[in-house]
Amino acid sequence: MNTKTKASDRVEELTALIDDKIDALMADNDWVNTLKFMSTQHNYSWQNQFLLWWQGLATGTDITYVRGYKQWQEIGRQVRKGEEAFDVLAPLIARRCAEKGCSHKGRVIYNRATKSFYCPVNEAHRVEQFLTGFRDVKVFDISQTEGDPIKMITFKDKCENASDEIWEALVSLAESHDFQVELRSAGSAEGYCSHQLKKIVIDPSNDFGYRVKVLAHEIGHLLLHADIKDYAQQRARYETEAEGVAWVVCEALGVHSDGDDYSFGYISTWGGENTKANVKKSLSSIQKTSKTILDFIESSL
Repeated sequence: MNTKTKASDRVEELTALIDDKIDALMADNDWVNTLKFMSTQHNYSWQNQFLLWWQGLATGTDITYVRGYKQWQEIGRQVRKGEEAFDVLAPLIARRCAEKGCSHKGRVIYNRATKSFYCPVNEAHRVEQFLTGFRDVKVFDISQTEGDPIKMITFKDKCENASDEIWEALVSLAESHDFQVELRSAGSAEGYCSHQLKKIVIDPSNDFGYRVKVLAHEIGHLLLHADIKDYAQQRARYETEAEGVAWVVCEALGVHSDGDDYSFGYISTWGGENTKANVKKSLSSIQKTSKTILDFIESSL
């Protein structure tokens, strides 16, 4: 069997592993442990978060920070002899002409002088990237390396629990989408997000840390749920997405309070035969939205 076939087989194995672990999540509804790992690896896709988490569990490795073999060498660290690599999936990206009606169906040409791609039919045509598949990439955790120390700064180190700066960053994120944040009674709820009124309301009676958590939840709704039409039928799923976003963001920031009460819907209620597809979509939404919020906060601090 040639190397290309082996690589293809390995991608299939890893994809199957993700599917198996989705089944496990669907069976035990263990959102907390799933999201706990996501909060430490929010820059990775949800698929790679799943792969790293389960490989860490299988090997007894507390995975915190991974890089490729040569990437470690570039920053003065060396993977110790005999260490087993972990697998992640990297996208294979190609480019093609995206101009409507263009006769060219193949890949475009790279101009080394301008460092750009162009269509051989017409250089003015628009060129876009597209995904052709995935490849297996080997990575190692920092615990498997030795060498020059590197400064590791986590969100928890930077944020020192709930702070006015975090609250203000979340408010600024809402305002960047033309939403107003108000502290007042939210009726029977602890907060709500209205896309119609472009307003987020947070009940001020809870302690400060919990208000930060509720605001992160409502911003999850702001970013994810503007156009949904089936909220009544899929309430558990959409609330779990917003709670998932709040959990990942607050865990990454080290922002929790004694009053925290996270409520995750049961996956079994998520749509019959489409449940697995919905779970995958929700995990992707939680990862991407959490990253958007954390990137915004980091740039603001």
